Amino acid sequence: MSKAKKSSGSKKAEAEGKDALKKAKKALTKARKAVSAAQDAVKNSNKKLRRRASALSADADALSSTLAKANREALSSPDASETQAANTAGANGGGEARPAEPVLVVSAAPAPAPSSPAPTASTDLTPPLPTPQPAAPTLVELRQRARDHKIPGYSRLNKADLIAALDGAGQA
Repeated sequence: MSKAKKSSGSKKAEAEGKDALKKAKKALTKARKAVSAAQDAVKNSNKKLRRRASALSADADALSSTLAKANREALSSPDASETQAANTAGANGGGEARPAEPVLVVSAAPAPAPSSPAPTASTDLTPPLPTPQPAAPTLVELRQRARDHKIPGYSRLNKADLIAALDGAGQA
């Protein structure tokens, strides 16, 4: 009887092992599909982010050029302060002159040093704009530069190693 119990017990264990193997294979297939879907989502997200960053960069460039143009026009007008004073007096009914309201001046270039002491109330209400930093080169750009400089094994190097190799070659 012990042999019968062993054989039925081993068959039962074997059947449970096959069921567990099937379940594991199904779980593995499901996990692979999930990983693939996640990788696709990351690729699409990266593309969207790159497009958005490019659009924002173009908008920033357009705003910067508009600001520069406005500053050039403001600086080229020799009697801008006289015109503002006349407009302020005319808005009051012409008879009495009131002090002009502070005007917000945004300048990309540093303002010249005033010859008289600065007024106590600050008329410049905006902080200075940060200086734009050049964008870091992409891996593709770095590989192109490495190819141009004939750096051996450049295709296997990561971004940091490429930058280091190009620095060693005299161009980053």
